[in-house]
Amino acid sequence: MTMGAKKTVVYPLWAEKYRELGKTIRKTGNGYALYRCTTKREEGKPPQYCQEYLGKITEEGFIPKRGSIPESCHLEYGLSHLIWKNFSNLLVHRLYGGSGALVKLGIIKFIFGSVDGELLRSSYLTIGDAAELELLANKINPQRIETAAKLVEQALRKKFSDPVEYDKIVGLLLLCVAENSSGEIRKDVLSPYSRDLIKKRGLMF
Repeated sequence: MTMGAKKTVVYPLWAEKYRELGKTIRKTGNGYALYRCTTKREEGKPPQYCQEYLGKITEEGFIPKRGSIPESCHLEYGLSHLIWKNFSNLLVHRLYGGSGALVKLGIIKFIFGSVDGELLRSSYLTIGDAAELELLANKINPQRIETAAKLVEQALRKKFSDPVEYDKIVGLLLLCVAENSSGEIRKDVLSPYSRDLIKKRGLMF
């Protein structure tokens, strides 16, 4: 499927949520892949449609292609993963002109208090498209990102209405990181308490 073409194939919602303007999804032998679509134009020649492989999409989340994550680093993972997996579709619809990219910026703003490039490269959720998100963050009204961040917090607090429980789950999820070692990603395992709390609130991880 080329950029601008009408979408004719519908994939599972956990894969579709990664489809954005300028990006497309393709079925692979064992899952789905995300591609960036661009058009190259040269005078006197027909336009060329190009697709750049960005990474793999699984039910657990997006796995950036090898080489897009710096060697040997720790990435924020647990909190952003829970928010994205459970609330991303809701947040897209609640935001005016909402998109997956805007939701991601709101999540990072909520977690770190800022959306600068270094922080976008410090989360497993956004490491694969940090450059694009940084450009978007510098382009749009900061109030839109602030609004997205507030909606993220509201959605989370609605599920964890007890303030003590809310603080516990946020703190525990912030301890859950993804470690990259020589191009291999290892995600921390949640504690039984965290898993029970998430399940009790009807959420997935």
